[in-house]
Amino acid sequence: VHFRSDAKPSAVGWKAMARPLSDFAAMAGVPQFALVTLIAPAETTLAWTQELYRGLAKAARRFSVAIVGGETSGSDGPITVSVSLTGVVEKDRWISRSGGKEGDQLFVTGILGVSQRGHHLRFTPRLMEARWLAANFRPHAMMDLSDGLGADLPRLARASRLGFEVTSTAIPRNRGCTVGEAISDGEDFELLF
Repeated sequence: VHFRSDAKPSAVGWKAMARPLSDFAAMAGVPQFALVTLIAPAETTLAWTQELYRGLAKAARRFSVAIVGGETSGSDGPITVSVSLTGVVEKDRWISRSGGKEGDQLFVTGILGVSQRGHHLRFTPRLMEARWLAANFRPHAMMDLSDGLGADLPRLARASRLGFEVTSTAIPRNRGCTVGEAISDGEDFELLF
C-alpha cells in the first residue's frame, strides 16, 4: 500500500510517477515516456481523477517525461495506479547494483528517516544527482532506497557478492529520527552508492 485513501490525489499522482523515476535514477538513466494505468471503483469522482492526473503531469513535466498513453479500468477494490516508464541510459553512464568492489565506501544522497513526515508522497527522484555521479564520480554500484537502508543495503551487497559494515553514528538521518527508524522506515528514495 503506497498511499492511504485520505491522501491528496495530486500527491498520489506525484508519487506514482516519482517511484519509477527513482528507479531510473538508480541506474543513472534518462526517462522519456510514461504509460499510466488507473483501475478505480465506479464511485471514484471526476475531481479525484483530475487531481491525480495533475500530480502525474507535474512530476512528468519536471523530469521531461511525456505521458503517451495507458489504460483505465473499473474494479470493486481499492484504487490502483501503475506507471511504466521507458527511456535510455548511455553505456558509459549505466550503473548497476552488482558492480561493488571490496573496500568501497557507502554513501547516500540525503538524509534517511523522513518518510514518517509525509516525505514518501512528495519526494524528489534523484535523477540529476545520479547523472552527475555517473559523469563525475562513477560509482561502482547504486540503487534507490525504497524499502529502507536495512532492506536495500543487503540487496546491493548481495548483488555485488560482498558484505558490508555500517557505523550507526555515520548514518545521515532526519532530526528527531532514531537510528532504527533511519534504517528501517523505508520510502526515503535517496540513492545508495
